[in-house]
Amino acid sequence: MSNFGMVGKLTTDAENRDRLVGILTQAADLMGAVAECQMYLVTKDADNDEVVWVFELWDSKDAHDQSLTDPAVRDLIG
Repeated sequence: MSNFGMVGKLTTDAENRDRLVGILTQAADLMGAVAECQMYLVTKDADNDEVVWVFELWDSKDAHDQSLTDPAVRDLIG
């Protein structure tokens, strides 16, 4: 079975970037308890105050998709 990776670039206004990072960090904490999640990294773009990057590595796409059904994750997405 192959691993599944994702890189996400999220853009917000500079005033809300820290709030977005906080939400994504909560997601990272939740994913830390998921055995199939090998990495969930959130970082601010050093050159753009409106960009946040998320790097994910999963055992499989199915494991990633399953994580999106977790009620706590759904709350964060909302």
